[in-house]
Amino acid sequence: MPTNTLFYPKQLEEFNSAVLNYNGHGVTAPIAANTTTDLDLTFADDMIVSAIELIINAPQAGDYMTLKVVHPNGTILNTFVPKWYMGITSFRSFYQVGYPSKLFAGLILRATYTSVTDTAPTFVAVNYSIHKVLF
Repeated sequence: MPTNTLFYPKQLEEFNSAVLNYNGHGVTAPIAANTTTDLDLTFADDMIVSAIELIINAPQAGDYMTLKVVHPNGTILNTFVPKWYMGITSFRSFYQVGYPSKLFAGLILRATYTSVTDTAPTFVAVNYSIHKVLF
């Protein structure tokens, strides 16, 4: 399990198979009305995130999602998307990170969905385009 790796790319063009291994992940959860639900992904290795895809079935006007990096002790280290509002039909959105975002082993990538109405979507899925750092 690579941890404390030394590879720190400054742009996506530096990605290559000698130092990275593609390791995409997805998380999903059912959503209840008027609730906030966390979808956590914990890293066992150092990783670099290059893109995020949100898929929400039947979101409601005003629903939103936040994306954060969280320490295992619960401390929020970074909120890189404070509020990503949903449309009112089935929603799919893709976010390409403009530069490599390195996350160290043990950290948690947390997507938090907030349902603000009495009608909730049936599910939320978050797909991450992630690259495992090899050294």
